[in-house]
Amino acid sequence: EDPSPEIEEMEHDWAGDGHSWNYYTVGELLDSPYGKMNTQELRDLGIDPYFFNNALPDLLKLGGKDDVRIVFFFDN
Repeated sequence: EDPSPEIEEMEHDWAGDGHSWNYYTVGELLDSPYGKMNTQELRDLGIDPYFFNNALPDLLKLGGKDDVRIVFFFDN
């Protein structure tokens, strides 16, 4: 609803090829069942723990857990 200028530009560049734009906040991901799992539990599910153990904590350096968004979309 209120994308950053960078995301607006990316959405414009992708035109109709990028669709179903959405986002998760860092907080939503940390509070998810996956965010509460330890490294071995993630690996047992085939999930690389790097994202939850390293990337999300690094993103928290940018702002509060409900202020930092990870935007994603799908390509036709």
